Amino acid sequence: MRPRDLIGFLRQCVSVAVNRGNSKVLEADILQAEGQYSEDQLQALFDELRDVNSQFAELPYAFIGSAVTMTRKVLEDRIQEFEVPPSKVGEALEILLWFGFVGIVDAEGEERYAHMYQYGVKRMLREATELTSFVIHPAFRSVLSCEPK
Repeated sequence: MRPRDLIGFLRQCVSVAVNRGNSKVLEADILQAEGQYSEDQLQALFDELRDVNSQFAELPYAFIGSAVTMTRKVLEDRIQEFEVPPSKVGEALEILLWFGFVGIVDAEGEERYAHMYQYGVKRMLREATELTSFVIHPAFRSVLSCEPK
């Protein structure tokens, strides 16, 4: 998670607690804030995707109810099921990586996103093998009802 994303999430947690009249942030406040934050992040992603390529603006909806981690084949199949032509699947995948909607799980089991590669998506894809798992960013998991790892 980028530092600005963490700050935004923490602000959401405090806001929920204050609105509920709590003097400190409780677990229930964090869980509610997670859902609200996830919704906000998805809406912001839609806006950014629309600006870059309106064809892919609602592509994150293809991952409603999906597993958090998946193989490249499953990821590409989900993209195609959302009526993206086979010739555009690679472009769609690169855009989802670039915006941090999906990342990869490295050899040590760590989730890595484009900002950790200075947005070098081509490098990310070159490092990925057939065994590499792709992962949906935690900010979107709640709103998309993704299945836990």
